[in-house]
Parts: sequence; C-alpha cells; structure tokens
Amino acid sequence: MFAGYAELTSMVGFSVLLMVLASRDWIRLRGFENPAVAQEFAGWVIRGWVTPLFLWTAWNLAVFAGWLDGVIPLLPGVPLGPIPRNQLGDLVAHSAALVVFAVTTHWMAFTQIRLLEHFSRAEYAEDPKFWRMLFGIVVLPLAGFVAWWLGPAGWGLSTTIVLWFGVQFLTREPRRHVPAYGRAVARMKFGNYREAEQEIIQQLEQCEDDYEGWMLLAQLYAERFGELGNAADTVFDVCSQSTITPFQISRGFNRLADWQLAHGNDPKAAKAALEEVVRRAPGTPFARTAEQRIALLPLDREELQEQRAVKRLRLPSLSDGPAPSIGTQEPTSPSTGAPVSPTEVRAATRRRLTRLLTRMEAAPDDWSLREQRWKLLGDELGETGTAVREIEEVLSRNLVPRDRVPAALALVAGWRLKRLGDRAGACKVLERLVKEFPGTSEGYGASAQLWAIESEALDATQVIRTQAAPPRIVVRLPEASKPA
Repeated sequence: MFAGYAELTSMVGFSVLLMVLASRDWIRLRGFENPAVAQEFAGWVIRGWVTPLFLWTAWNLAVFAGWLDGVIPLLPGVPLGPIPRNQLGDLVAHSAALVVFAVTTHWMAFTQIRLLEHFSRAEYAEDPKFWRMLFGIVVLPLAGFVAWWLGPAGWGLSTTIVLWFGVQFLTREPRRHVPAYGRAVARMKFGNYREAEQEIIQQLEQCEDDYEGWMLLAQLYAERFGELGNAADTVFDVCSQSTITPFQISRGFNRLADWQLAHGNDPKAAKAALEEVVRRAPGTPFARTAEQRIALLPLDREELQEQRAVKRLRLPSLSDGPAPSIGTQEPTSPSTGAPVSPTEVRAATRRRLTRLLTRMEAAPDDWSLREQRWKLLGDELGETGTAVREIEEVLSRNLVPRDRVPAALALVAGWRLKRLGDRAGACKVLERLVKEFPGTSEGYGASAQLWAIESEALDATQVIRTQAAPPRIVVRLPEASKPA
C-alpha cells in the first residue's frame, strides 16, 4: 500500500544526489566567470527542475478540483478508469516518483550540456587509454542498458550517464609533469653539453614554466657555450612569467650579472641586469641588495681588470722599512702582463683617480674612497705634498670621522718622514697620535717610530762627539842612559 510513497521518497533522494553532483561541477567550471555562481545555479534549478514539477502539480490539482472539465490528469503509470479511493494516494505517489525521475534526469542531462560549453580541452601527459576503456567497457554499455530497460523514460538517465562521465574526463585537472634534470647534469659533467641542452629542452617542453630548468639552460649558454645573448634572453623570458617571485627575479638577474662579469667582462651589462631587480621588485630587500651591489661594481672594463690583478701588499706608513717609490718594480699590464711604460702607468693611475672621484660624488660619506684617493696621490702619482695638505685641511676642519683620524694622521706622518723629509713635522704628528690615540695600532706604531727617531738622534750625537774629539795617542820613548 505504501510502495508509491517509498518510490517517491527514493526518487527525491536520487534527485538531491544528482543536484549535489551538478552543483559541484557548476561551481568548479563556471565560478571563474561569475562571482555569484551559487545564485546562478539556484536560478537554473528553479527554471529547469522546480518549474516543470510545479506545472505538473498545478495541472493535476486543477483537474481533480473540477476546474478543467473534460481534461484528464497527467498521471503516468496510473491505469485509466475508476480508481479505488484507498489506492488513489499510493498511485499518485507512484506517478509523482516517475515524473520526478524523468524531470531530474533530463534536467541533469541539459545541465551537463551547458557545462560542456565552458571548458577548453587541456593536454594531458598520461596516456588516455584508461578513459577509452572506461567509456567502451562501462559507460556506454551501462547507458545502453538503462535506455533499453527503462524505455523512453530512461533516455534522460542514459544521456546523463554518458555526459557526466564526459564532463569529468574533459574538465579534470591535468596531472602536472615534474621535470627531472639529473640526466642533463650528468651529461654536463662528462662534457656532452649539446646532449645536455637537448635533455633540458625536452623536459621544458613538458613543463614550460619551470624556473630551475630555464636557469639551468641559461647557465649552459653562458658558462659552456659563451652565448651571453641567449643566456640574457632566457633570464628575461623566465623572469617575465606571471608566477615569478621576487626571490626568483633577484636570483636570476644576479646570476646574469655574474656571467656578464666573469665571461663577458662587461660591468655595464652587469649593472643593467641588477637594475632590472630594482625595477621589477621595488621596495624589497632584494632591490636594496641589488642597489648596494651596483654601487660596488667596476665602472668600466679597465677597473674590472685592475680588481682581478694581483694586489701588492702595502706596508703601513709607520713601518720601519722604507716606503715604496715609483719605479722600484717594472710595471706590467693587469690584463696581459706585458711591460708598460711609466707614461702609460701614470695615465692609468689618472683614470683610476677619475673613477674614484665619480664614486666619491655618488657616496660622499664613504671615507675609504677618500683614503684610496690620497694613497694614489701620495704613493703612485708622487703628489705627496698635495695629499698631505688635503688631509691636514680636513683634519683641521674636523670633517674626518673619529675612527678614521688615526689612519689619516699615520699617512701624514709617514709621508712627512719618508717622502718630504720633514722630521720635525712628522714628530709633531706622531706625538699627537701617541697622546690622542694611545690604544690604537697607529698609536703603538707612532710610539715605536718616535723611539726609533730618538735612538737615531742619540747615535748621531755620539758619532759627532767622537769625530769632534778624537782620542790622543802619546808615545813615550825611553830615556837615554847617562854614562858612568
């Protein structure tokens, strides 16, 4: 007696299940183009599922109420003719279950058709044989069996089965390919660089946005093939991706700057690469680090070669040994090692002095640059008097930072003592160092130098006294004996 009600309850549960599946796919596939996707799906349910059921219910109520004379009710599955009153409710519930089933399955089929309009077929890395077997062995036979078993009433369900599986296959997320560059690295270690390049490109074809792969390819171009142009294009392309992070931008252009310096000997190109970090990641720690590195870059290729040349150790100005002078060693070119003339050496030193002035204008508070300029003037150009006057002027105006004063005084004392021959002026500076900076290395050196000067003066005084009063040698002859 209650079989009809049980059928209606099961059909309502079946309808809810199909609606849940449809809502999940609807929100997943249409949510990117409509923020109010939930309201849109609710309107689709009302138009395609609620409205047909409402019209069917209204039609039958009007017929049973006698408002439509001569019209029969729409009750599929109910035999024509008089119906016993005690079976009417169960038969109407059975008919309603059939109507709910037909409306729900056809609504679900049209929903899948509408969803298929809003996707683009993606390329998958895996073999689609599994899905071909699924459709050929399970889905299509199942749909055909449902259509044969239920007749026209099951056409909606069979269509829904085929279309739902089609939507799941065509709109699923593709499996991301994880590139592996172990074989490429192994080929690079054995010197097979062209094979390594082909291996990297093969991996990138399956994962075009892999940052590590593009940087490995750029490294291969720069370090093994010497193709800095291709390396730069690769770095610019990978750093222009929408998913790139500031850290990756900084790493990529810093590597490019390293290659420009190491393999291209081009400080200007290295500076341009670091400026890209400042432009693309402004206000980040990576941009500030790039700015600091730009300030330390060589200004031209000549300065880069000078930085790579072997540095000669310069002893402190207050050492006991004699100060180095121009021309004590035969000068050589930093790049070729060939001997150069003193005129060329002086011209190169002047260019270094010009670059230092440029850096001093950009960083006026960097006193290490001033000290380098003074050493160039005093030691390499021989303009010791100019350097001493400049140092004494800034010292008198209290412009030198307190921690830099001992080094400046040591330079003045050393140059006055060994280059200018002004022992009295050097002693005054040394006494100031001992008095004002007793605990510094310059103070200890000044004390030792004053002791050496005093010892030298005492030795000279003793020599002078010895030379002024030479020792007298008296020879006494024996007296002649008297005759007896």
